[in-house]
Amino acid sequence: MSMMDILGQALQQQGGVQEISRELGIDEKKVATVAGAAIPMMIAALNKNASQESGASRLASAVAKDHDGSILDNLSGALSNPLVRTEGAAILGHLFPSNQQQQTTSALGKMSGLDATSVSKILMMLAPLVLGALGKSARTTSAPAGASMGGIDLGSIVAALTGGQQDAKKRAPEATDIFTKMLDSDGDGNISDDIASMGAGILGSLFKS
Repeated sequence: MSMMDILGQALQQQGGVQEISRELGIDEKKVATVAGAAIPMMIAALNKNASQESGASRLASAVAKDHDGSILDNLSGALSNPLVRTEGAAILGHLFPSNQQQQTTSALGKMSGLDATSVSKILMMLAPLVLGALGKSARTTSAPAGASMGGIDLGSIVAALTGGQQDAKKRAPEATDIFTKMLDSDGDGNISDDIASMGAGILGSLFKS
């Protein structure tokens, strides 16, 4: 199963957006707006990290050890645990330099009408779910024999990420292109207007079958 299908189930069918809204006291539609824009960004960042040999190895090891997808089996329990946000902050720190985090938080705030603190909290709760979706997708992705780590290896991680980004680009090409451009330019330039132009319905577009 692709990362996008897994995340769609978690956030929509399993009520992940509602759980995040309830935990943070933030309007559900605004959570959905941030999630719809942030998920392509995180997948693009994971792909960029995995494109470097050392980054790919560290990512495969981290996913095999800590992100097998089980977080998605009990979203209510997982998202009510304050340690999830601590873990999410660490994940975001690995994915994005501080200038990219600041630029993205500002842009998502402009798009959703939320302040930077609220956007940051949503991103912290989303990040472990994205890693969980990667682990779950990798466990169901065929990879060459050898170097298996609990059903997850470097080949399956790369395959799951590649499929996830291709799927995201197919479903929401504008969002994927904006964040890929930002990551490729190391955060130079301002993408706030580009993100704001995507509109609040992006989550539905992203997870439309």
